[in-house]
Amino acid sequence: MEIDSGAPYFKAVVLSTPQQTTSGNITMNVRYRNRTRVFEAEFKGYNEDVMALRCGDEIWVAPCDGDILSSVSGPSIIRHNALVRWYMRNFG
Repeated sequence: MEIDSGAPYFKAVVLSTPQQTTSGNITMNVRYRNRTRVFEAEFKGYNEDVMALRCGDEIWVAPCDGDILSSVSGPSIIRHNALVRWYMRNFG
């Protein structure tokens, strides 16, 4: 699925716990749904909602630069998926 907000954004599944960099941004490994390529996504600035993401959550990510789509209130989280979280914890 794709959303267009300037650059095209696609659904991605979070694969690692978010980490804060020295520049204050937040990075994490993600992969597109049904794809094998893993890449690093980055959220500009600090946000509690981004730090609360866990493996298996779905977010909107731009493939060209790894930017996480943000709205006025924070990141555009598609959903917190309990089943995918369980699968990633046990088999991922």
